[in-house]
Amino acid sequence: MNKRGCKITLDDHIGLTLPDELISLAPILDNLVWSGCLLQGTFPKDIAECTGLVKLVLDHNCLSGSIPLGLTNCLSLAVLDLSHNRLVGAIPPELGQACTALENLALQHNMLTGSIPRELGNCPGLERLLLEKNHLTGRIPGELNSCVGLTTLALAYNHLEGPIPKLSSLSALAELRLDNNRLTGSIPADLVACSALDTLFLYAN
Repeated sequence: MNKRGCKITLDDHIGLTLPDELISLAPILDNLVWSGCLLQGTFPKDIAECTGLVKLVLDHNCLSGSIPLGLTNCLSLAVLDLSHNRLVGAIPPELGQACTALENLALQHNMLTGSIPRELGNCPGLERLLLEKNHLTGRIPGELNSCVGLTTLALAYNHLEGPIPKLSSLSALAELRLDNNRLTGSIPADLVACSALDTLFLYAN
């Protein structure tokens, strides 16, 4: 086993709970990819022991419960994909405070509530923020304008309110999906500054 890093990948429908024994690999684990494995149960709190994680992908499973605060111990975390599960509760603001190396945050198709943390604006390298099809409320935080590398911002099918914030610093933004919310006000004229924009969905607001 490579002592400098460990990658675990499973892509079969194995229908297991996440094993506690996984934590024995914590010192060397940097990639954990279990997609579509029918994993069940609550999100393992002991994941906090895997402080070297760079990529955590557990999408298309049956995980329940809330997103554990222990993930904030993974300071090098760049990819966090927990999409298509049964997660509830709020997106921890601490993710944006501690995991500033985030590049891809995919939490779509869950049952998350609360607001979008403004602290995500502390992640300048964030490229994809996918939060579609949850139960998120409140306003779209203007702090996202600080994520200058953002290419995809997908917030559709939530209960977001208020105006579309200033996004003029997002020159790399190619896809903006804000449809099926409760947004009000006018379409910001400064969207013309998003010169890479080729997909813009604002309907059903």
